[in-house]
Amino acid sequence: MDLKLVTTVDAENPVVGDLELRNGQLVWLGEDPDDVDEARAETAQRLRVRLHFAKGEWFLDQRLGLPIWEEMLVKAPDLSRVRRAFREAIAGTPGIESVESVEVSLDSTTRELSVDFTATTADGQTITAADLDAPYIVEVTR
Repeated sequence: MDLKLVTTVDAENPVVGDLELRNGQLVWLGEDPDDVDEARAETAQRLRVRLHFAKGEWFLDQRLGLPIWEEMLVKAPDLSRVRRAFREAIAGTPGIESVESVEVSLDSTTRELSVDFTATTADGQTITAADLDAPYIVEVTR
């Protein structure tokens, strides 16, 4: 079971990414192991967190995470290496059984790198980038 993170703002949860509250209590994902929607939401949250975790971000093991600074936010990223990094991150997420496709596109004008993927969960459900509540885009704002 994981604590649920806020994905949409409301009066009780004003910041996306914080722990979600409902009636002043923390919300848990995965309380009912037989609820397939809850299991899918838990896997989607784990993916969301994994795909926003940059390599070197965790002080206890700086080898973990996506190579955002090394591979993505560079002048001419090698899209095959970026695709492989995302595929490995998705495949290594608890609850993911297999990764069917990973598509990476780069808009050099806006400097946005977007990722679309399709994966299968351990219980046989399909999960895509659209299930993460927002498109996954890496962008440089400078």
